[in-house]
Amino acid sequence: MSKLKILLVEDDRDQLELMKMVLDLGGFEVLTAMSLTEAKVQITGVDVLLTDFNLGPDGTGQDVANLFLIARPEGRVIVSTGSYVDVQCEAHTHLQKPIGIDQLLDAVNGESRR
Repeated sequence: MSKLKILLVEDDRDQLELMKMVLDLGGFEVLTAMSLTEAKVQITGVDVLLTDFNLGPDGTGQDVANLFLIARPEGRVIVSTGSYVDVQCEAHTHLQKPIGIDQLLDAVNGESRR
C-alpha cells in the first residue's frame, strides 16, 4: 500500500519543520511549500492539502485550496490558522493553532479515510 501524499503549506519555517516531522513519523509522504508560488508546482498527485490560511504576500490558504481542488477534485483540504476570527475558507477540516500532535494526526487520518 502506498503512503498518503500530503502537501504541507506553511510560511513559518519552524512550524513547517515541526509539522513535517510529525507527519513523517506518522507514516505519510510529505511535500512542503512556504508560499502559494512554491505550492503551485507541487499540487499534482497530492492526496491531502494541509495549508495555513495566512501565507503572506503571494496568496492565502484559500488560493492554494482553489488550485488544489481544480487539480484534484477528489482531494481533501485541511486549513490551519492562528487567527481568532472565523476564517471563511473552502476546507474539509479546520484546525486552530497551536495544533497538538494528536490533533494534527487525527485530522490527517480522518481526511485520508473519506
